Amino acid sequence: MLITRRGLMLSTAASTAALAMRPALAQEPRFTFNDVIAQAEALSRADFDNQPDPEPAELAALDYDGYRKIRFREDARLKLGAGFELDLFHRGHIFPRRVGVNILREGAAAPVPYGASAFDFGGQQIGPFSPDLGFAGLRIRYPLNNPGVADELIVFLGSSYFRFLARGQRYGLSARGLAINAGIPGETEEFPFFREFWISEAKPGDTSLQIYALLDSPSVAGAYSFLVTPSENSVTEVSAVLFPRVDIARAGLAPLTSMYFTGGSGPRHADMFRREVHDSDGLLMRRDGVQLWRPLRNPRDSRVSSFAATSLQGFGLMQRNRSFDDYQDLEAHYEMRPSYMIEPLDDWGAGSVELSELVTEYETNDNIVASFRPQAPLVAGERTQWRYRIVASGASAPGASLARVQKTLLSERSAMHYGRPPGSRMYLIDFVGGELAYFRSSPDALELVVQTTTGDVAPERLVWNPHVGGVRAKLFAQIEVGQSTDISATLLHRGKPVTETWLAHWVRHPAREQELASGTSVR
Repeated sequence: MLITRRGLMLSTAASTAALAMRPALAQEPRFTFNDVIAQAEALSRADFDNQPDPEPAELAALDYDGYRKIRFREDARLKLGAGFELDLFHRGHIFPRRVGVNILREGAAAPVPYGASAFDFGGQQIGPFSPDLGFAGLRIRYPLNNPGVADELIVFLGSSYFRFLARGQRYGLSARGLAINAGIPGETEEFPFFREFWISEAKPGDTSLQIYALLDSPSVAGAYSFLVTPSENSVTEVSAVLFPRVDIARAGLAPLTSMYFTGGSGPRHADMFRREVHDSDGLLMRRDGVQLWRPLRNPRDSRVSSFAATSLQGFGLMQRNRSFDDYQDLEAHYEMRPSYMIEPLDDWGAGSVELSELVTEYETNDNIVASFRPQAPLVAGERTQWRYRIVASGASAPGASLARVQKTLLSERSAMHYGRPPGSRMYLIDFVGGELAYFRSSPDALELVVQTTTGDVAPERLVWNPHVGGVRAKLFAQIEVGQSTDISATLLHRGKPVTETWLAHWVRHPAREQELASGTSVR
């Protein structure tokens, strides 16, 4: 290897930056998750402090592009052992809050000091800043896709948001620590945030990384444990211990946030060159022994759907469509976005999975929220604990045995072409996987069972779809103007389900009737 003067100077600068960022060992008793729980409980008994550390005006004035120019230097990353590395986000723009970051080494906690030399400011003449400026968030890297490359694994940035990846994926939807009044029209949402993090150094041979976090908000304080395991289907095990300051009626546990702009489950925008634009295309639920699939939509009017569960086995926002042809986006690569499945690790009791679908005119806006709402409110002063895992996967969630819905297509105009009366809608549902290959030559051996809460629904004959390797179901629904209905469809064989249950919600708007008559195409 040729060593140049420039290379020697860069190496020296890297060593200096890394030393400046490396925390000193503190001579303290062994730090555990119980210490974070104790801090959360004490915090909940004090008045909420919503005064963030003062942020320099030049950082607050940064726009999106200016903030993105600030990068943590690769040569300043902190080695955490076993291939895990840490880099940090600078404060600024929409991330003014100071977040504490600590390293746990041999059970002792030591804060990571701020050092401007660890950041590349992209040629911007800003600073210098105070040594106690702190950070906005953190990023863990790991050789996820290539043994020689430290890829992004998990990021914590903004409120209680975090995102993590499995092999071959790109960032899409986000998980959150806790949601309060999320996506409820007419309600003011409260955004709990992580005040501080503790990251354990990994030992040789470790395949997981342990992270602790302290959560706070006007209504609640909490302690969080995240055990992150990178793999083909990366897993983050979460333990949350909450101490409410007040009664919380609409707490959203294990919340997921995503974006659905346009796609096959709704009329398309006429000027879009891409047929589909979304980070997730459906909500998957396993409750009371039944697997349900609800396609997502960018609705005409924001709405909240609730799915009651006495025994929840899991729920998630999935990106099932993996065909580049449907997205045609060489920058966003929506076909590579992860699916997140929430799996409770203990009994969460009765409650409901809530799905909020908000109207958006831009694909840059998250407009989908899914979470579990306990039937009983969280009570002030009462400790509660929730344990679950989040699995980042591809098109199908691990452990699925039933055939799944691959795609949902709908059309009002096509229903009229088939001779259906005005006000009818045609649905095409492609089921794939499971045991459906057995019925390739005789799909009519399956029974299509459909139900509707209002109006009429008529199933058509099932056919084999060779393009997806599954069974296509066609059904027509009809309701009156101004009415709404919920529709379900399942394929059975000899009385037993061979597919998950497909769900849809339809509101027949008067304005939509005018659009159909005039030939316009909007949501």
